[in-house]
This record gives sequence, C-alpha cells and structure tokens, in this order.
Amino acid sequence: MSPRDLPLWARAAAVVLVWIAAWYIPRSESLAATVGFSSLELSAGVVAVSLLLGMRLPLDLWPQQPERDKFSLPLAIAPAAVMGAVILLARSSQVPAVLAETDRGLLVAIVAGGTVWALAWGRIQQPIYFRWYGVAAAVAVLPLLARMVVVASQPAGWPDIQWVTFVQLAAFFFVVGSTAALVTQELAFRRILIGQAGDAGLAIVLIAAVAFGVWHAWAPDLAGGMFTAGVNGTLHGVVLGSLYSLSRSLLVPAVYQGASTAGMRAFDLGTVAPEGVTAIGGPTTIGMVVTGIVAAIFAYHVNRRSGFMGLLTRRPVPDAAND
Repeated sequence: MSPRDLPLWARAAAVVLVWIAAWYIPRSESLAATVGFSSLELSAGVVAVSLLLGMRLPLDLWPQQPERDKFSLPLAIAPAAVMGAVILLARSSQVPAVLAETDRGLLVAIVAGGTVWALAWGRIQQPIYFRWYGVAAAVAVLPLLARMVVVASQPAGWPDIQWVTFVQLAAFFFVVGSTAALVTQELAFRRILIGQAGDAGLAIVLIAAVAFGVWHAWAPDLAGGMFTAGVNGTLHGVVLGSLYSLSRSLLVPAVYQGASTAGMRAFDLGTVAPEGVTAIGGPTTIGMVVTGIVAAIFAYHVNRRSGFMGLLTRRPVPDAAND
C-alpha cells in the first residue's frame, strides 16, 4: 500500500461518510436550495478533501510523473482558455445561464476542476497520456452510439438533430463533466477508495465500483429506480476504476465522465425524437449492456496486469502510461 494512501479502515469510513452525505444533503431543503442540483456530487468531494487533508495526504489530482523541468505557464493557460471559450460559445443555447441560476454549486466545481486541469497541464508532460484520453472518450460514447443505432432501426427512423446546438452542448457538457467530476466523484471513489494507481488489484476496483453504484442509487428522484441506477453506476464504476488503475492518472476517468455527460446531455437537448418513439436520453438496457461489455474488458486487463488482490510494490509511474 502506498504511503500516500489512506489505510483500509479509513477507506471504509470514507465510503460510509460519502453514503451518509449522499442520503442527507440532497434531501435537505436548505442545503439543496443553497448549493443546487449538484449537491450530491459536491458532498462526495467535500468528504474526500476533508479526509485527505485530515490525514495529511496529498490530493494527487494529477499524476506525479513525468514532471516538466519547469512549470509551463502557457500550457497551463491554454486549457483554461479553451474551456472558457467553449462556455462562452454555448451561451446562445441558454443552458449555461440556466445552470448559473439553478446550480451554483456546480459553478464552484467547474472552476475548481478547471484550475486542476490547468495546473496539471503546466506541471506534467501530457503527450504520454493522450492515448488514454482517447480511449476514455471513445468508450464513453459507445453506449450512446448503441442507443442511437437502436433508435435509427425503428420504423420512425433517425431523430432530428439540431447540429449547431448539439455541438455547442456537447462541448459545453464535456467541460462541465470533466472538471466537476474530477474534484468530486473521482476524488472520492477513485483517489480515496482505489488509492495511488498502480498498486490496486481488481478486487479493490470492484469494491470501489459497488460503492459508486450504491452512491448513485441513493440519489433523490431517480427516473429509472434505485436498482437500475445502482447497476448502471456500478458498471460505470468498473470502467472508471479500471481506467484510473491502468493509466495511473485521475484525469483519464475525468475525461470519460466528461465524454459520457456530453453525449447524453447533448443528445437529450439537441435532438427531437421521431413521433411515436419513447424517450432516448436516459440509461437504457442496450446502453447498460454495452457498458457492461466495456467494463468486463477493462476488468480483465486490470486483473492481468495487477492480479486480483493487487501488487505488493508500486511500479514506476513514467512507464505506466505506455503499458
């Protein structure tokens, strides 16, 4: 176990605290009114940060290696500028304005997560992680593509896609998902429960995934019910935990979160379903099946590399990005 990780008892306590926060905070009218709809995600981030700082452990929101010889200010400014431009270009859709009015807590998470991304680009050499960013984004949109194929095969045909709005919203929600999830969900369920990437086996990844699924199931006002939300969250948790373990970078599962959020929200808001076709935005059976297949493939690779119970020693980080 890495000395930068919480002991096992503290990880178990973290799960309980995150679950308690997930049950209580979104259902507290005063807290939910103050924070907004993102109170569930923010509660997980607050618990995670409190535990890590309380145990005097680093947040480790980006990889430790390979560091640049000198912090690059231009490379730190570049992602922040791109994110800002994406948000500005999405203003015509009115979605950013609505979020600013109804979800003030999400704005805080976006700013915090965007700052982390900027610092990571300025401090860490990113090219060796580009392959993992691409893999994470590609597998994140596979469930949506599968649902689109199913919809297109129905007699009503392909939905009417407003392409300008679709692209604007996809870029906007990619920024939202990849920044907010990094400092909330990823910090709580990957950084704390799985620990420093490289020494966790498949068992830890699966336990963290189940905890992630239960956390999703306790969200209020679930459209598909607790069981569906729990299973879907667990499957996504396996993918996210495997991406973290294999890439050894918390930024990689954050990209998965961003791409998944972008595809789902953009398709919901930027398309008009053909007449006679039911809602196509939420989690469906075909999407869960595809996510399950992806989860099984990634779990196999984690087990082959690290074993079921994990590694006794942590491999060097710089080599891991090219595994």
